[in-house]
Amino acid sequence: MSSLLTVRRAVSSDVPAITEIYNDAITNSIATMDTIIQSVQERQAWLEGHGESWPVIVCDLNGEIAGWASLTQWSNRPAYSQTAEASVFVHKRHRAQGIGKRLLQELIVAGEKVGMHLLVARIATSNTVSLNMCHKLGFTDVGVMKEAGHKFGSYVDISVLQYLYSKI
Repeated sequence: MSSLLTVRRAVSSDVPAITEIYNDAITNSIATMDTIIQSVQERQAWLEGHGESWPVIVCDLNGEIAGWASLTQWSNRPAYSQTAEASVFVHKRHRAQGIGKRLLQELIVAGEKVGMHLLVARIATSNTVSLNMCHKLGFTDVGVMKEAGHKFGSYVDISVLQYLYSKI
């Protein structure tokens, strides 16, 4: 049996799955420095707040949301309007299957379509899988923020990476 995998813009009916995936990352990993569980209503408002300029995409695998990715406003200051933070989250049942890579590839394309110039990623330095994926797709290192996060009783170093669409 072959798998049907599609990547598309997220819609309201995807929010419960997006919420489940994100809450698992909150409670079980350092993939996010968020520590407060999100409700479906909070994630719905989050999705609605993204609009067309800040894409949220999902990976639909045989009718199940296997992961999601988003571009989020980096700063509300107007000069940063073409800079976005890239985030990718994959359901625990679907990790190590290329879904994160596919989502990030599609997110890069989506960013270009909405006029982004620079994408930023913040990743725990111990998350070598995500760091390697970003490097393979053209992200470069900016630096490391030492002990920038505190989760599960320990400080977490955060690598900052960037993807530059074009060089001026």
